[in-house]
Amino acid sequence: RVRLPPHPAAAADTDEERQAHEAEAAEAQAEATSEAPEPTEPPVGLPRPGPLAFMPPATVDTPAVDAYSLRLVATRRLYDQGTEVQHSPGLGGLAPASALRLHPHDFDRLGVGPGSMVTVTASAGSVTLPVHADDGVGKGTAAVVVGLEGPTVGSLVDATAVVTDVRVVKA
Repeated sequence: RVRLPPHPAAAADTDEERQAHEAEAAEAQAEATSEAPEPTEPPVGLPRPGPLAFMPPATVDTPAVDAYSLRLVATRRLYDQGTEVQHSPGLGGLAPASALRLHPHDFDRLGVGPGSMVTVTASAGSVTLPVHADDGVGKGTAAVVVGLEGPTVGSLVDATAVVTDVRVVKA
């Protein structure tokens, strides 16, 4: 049973006002304890919708990578240059600087070493970043995290293209 606090002017109320206040309290209690209404059947004559079915997306032909390009994969991290992370004293230092990650196999092919500076060029723009080895990145792929301190790597991605291919050269 829900008890409501007494009305502030309860001492000065007349009998009619007290009865009205008690009626309001009883109504509020009834609303608080009422159960959800039973689901209703659809109106007669309207068809029920059919079951949901998976519709696979249309296939997209991706262009082949040429011998000099790498396929760019842009990702996000939990700790980035977002407003809340940067204004939190405990989280502000957790966001690393921007860097390009490559599979160790690709370093020899490109003639660069881990930690060196490279220029990454795409049809949409160009940035200079340090490069790091990462076994989790596939061969022939360049991975970069957007939203980190340093050059704006989002400028490399052309949103109208199916994929973004980049050229990586020593800076």
